[in-house]
Amino acid sequence: MKVNTIYCTFQGEVNPFGIGFPVIFLRLQGCHLRCYKKTLGVLCDTPEGLEKPVDKTEINSIFAEIEKVSEKYGIKVVTLTGGDPLWNKEEELIELFSGLVDRGFSVCVETSGTISWLSYSVISNNIFWILDYKLKSSGVKNSDVLFKDPEHLQDLSEKDYIKFVIYDDADLDEAILVVKELKDKTLANFAFGSFWGGRLTTFDIFNRIKEEGLLSSICINMQTHKMAVSSNYNVEIPKEI
Repeated sequence: MKVNTIYCTFQGEVNPFGIGFPVIFLRLQGCHLRCYKKTLGVLCDTPEGLEKPVDKTEINSIFAEIEKVSEKYGIKVVTLTGGDPLWNKEEELIELFSGLVDRGFSVCVETSGTISWLSYSVISNNIFWILDYKLKSSGVKNSDVLFKDPEHLQDLSEKDYIKFVIYDDADLDEAILVVKELKDKTLANFAFGSFWGGRLTTFDIFNRIKEEGLLSSICINMQTHKMAVSSNYNVEIPKEI
């Protein structure tokens, strides 16, 4: 498979084990999206994971490296991220998921929500989903198709998350409408977080959630991994989309 890196860190965003939980990050290389490039003139926070490399890593080598890190730190949770990790061959992903679960790992998958996850959910109850609903500011069109599919919604559990990265009021309006539409159709949790360098603060978002009467339906996503290195983030964002 196309691997960017494997390393030990803490989980910075919403997930079933809690923000700050120690995990092994497996970042696969490559993504079919270029969020924010056309709308804001920037790429996502992991541009190094977007392009697919020429070289591949054997899946058994991936297992070996993850087990090595696990033995060193005693961690049995893998966060699979990217790029978009689901933008790989289905048979390779099934082998990867099955192999990790068979080795005793729980797997959290961070994905755009634009590629079907049904083929992988059936492998094990120890595979959890953090799905990124793409709002207007991302510049990604037709990203809501799977979220409106009853089969995909019903496949999600109370340990899964649908998250929204909110840049401005238009994003927030859209996200609130989506939650109101979907909250009775899925067991998944909803999480709102502010775009790093965007036009709304976390308090702006929280207060709007409160005004809408949705405090019991939406949690706040703080992106604590960015907060931990905030002095190194100097992203210039245009004032208007």
